[in-house]
Amino acid sequence: MNLKLIEHIRTNAPILYIELDSKGYIDMVNEFTTQLVGKNPSGLHYREVIIDFTESIDIQALSQKPENSHRISISNSSNLPIDFQCAFLFMNDRYLIIGSTDYQEFAIVQKEILNLNQQLSNTTRELHKSNAELSRLNKMKNEFLGMATHDLRSPLGLIMTFSEFLIDETGENLSEEHNYYLQKIHSSCYYMRQIVDDYLDVTKIESGNIDLNIQFTNIPKIIEQVISVAEIQAKKKSIELIVKQDADIPQIELDPEKIEQVLRNIITNAVDHSNEHSSVFLRTKLVDNSIHIEIEDHGVGIPNKDLPILFNPFERKTSRKTGGEKSTGLGLVIARKIIDAHKGEIKIESKEGEGTTIKILLPITNKE
Repeated sequence: MNLKLIEHIRTNAPILYIELDSKGYIDMVNEFTTQLVGKNPSGLHYREVIIDFTESIDIQALSQKPENSHRISISNSSNLPIDFQCAFLFMNDRYLIIGSTDYQEFAIVQKEILNLNQQLSNTTRELHKSNAELSRLNKMKNEFLGMATHDLRSPLGLIMTFSEFLIDETGENLSEEHNYYLQKIHSSCYYMRQIVDDYLDVTKIESGNIDLNIQFTNIPKIIEQVISVAEIQAKKKSIELIVKQDADIPQIELDPEKIEQVLRNIITNAVDHSNEHSSVFLRTKLVDNSIHIEIEDHGVGIPNKDLPILFNPFERKTSRKTGGEKSTGLGLVIARKIIDAHKGEIKIESKEGEGTTIKILLPITNKE
């Protein structure tokens, strides 16, 4: 081949040009090949540049028939393969690969890529519009649910108060059947009030209106308050509440009412899912730079299929409370959101038929 032509190809020609040593390592490429690959591939083995899925390319064998052209693919700077029709030559103890691409085919592929990019842009734009509309509708839903549940609290409170008054004041003068109806009215209102309160909490959290009244708080004291209330329900089922708290628990900054709500819900839940004459354990300890609160019961446990959806609102779980107690199923959802707002973590370990352990980790930001 004419040396001047070789020199022209090395410097200016818009074609593939690669020189290999006898072992197949790249000695030199032209500027076009460097731009195509995205870097100067000198020093690399040719198989690192040429895409050969069949591993059938034999440079030595191909160079023995320089009059034949062979189709190969080169990985470009975008990691996309580009096809070239190449001649393989052997000159001056080195192999030469010289190739040209089918620009018409390349233009077709390029056009297809542009069309796909345009379709992707249009789809992305439509997705953004749909997300914005969903966000607007979700906000409207939260506002409506918040207003509706808020307006329900007052009449439910009145029904609860009056039914409780009738039970206390006139219960002895009523028949067993009438007393049963009054008790049903009161218990149903109590459950409905619980639903309303949980829905209000969820709508506030989802709308981003969870307000934290942060102050230095004594965690062991909160736990004592929660236990004193939970013992009433526990005694009805002959369940023992066993509390063990480390003496070196420091005061930390958090919202005491919100944390009490979380602990009350989880401990009550543990009692509700425990069998009669069993125990519920509560442990508090200082680990590194966080307070660990662990509530363990030996009740019905949670099926494996329910574990991934425990923190999903309005998901139906199969685990049932041992005393027939009612629940909205939103307690853990609310607890998770409150703990997240405190930069903490809540974990659940459970085995069906053996019990559940819930761990709450609260970080210590400051000490008094």
